Amino acid sequence: MRVDCLTPYRGTEHDIINDVCRYLNGIYKQLEVSYCTTQNVSTKVKEGFDYVDFLVIQIRISLKKDS
Repeated sequence: MRVDCLTPYRGTEHDIINDVCRYLNGIYKQLEVSYCTTQNVSTKVKEGFDYVDFLVIQIRISLKKDS
């Protein structure tokens, strides 16, 4: 999955990974999305803050087990 930020995402690589997985987990309640690995990322520090321009991650999608 590649995430291109139209405006730089204010936060770290780990912050955006958590937000992406949280967002995808909320779309379809029967699926569980989890992070596997980062394949590519573009980050910068500006005025003391971390920003991410784009991110390429591998995610795992599975069906949630009935509770």
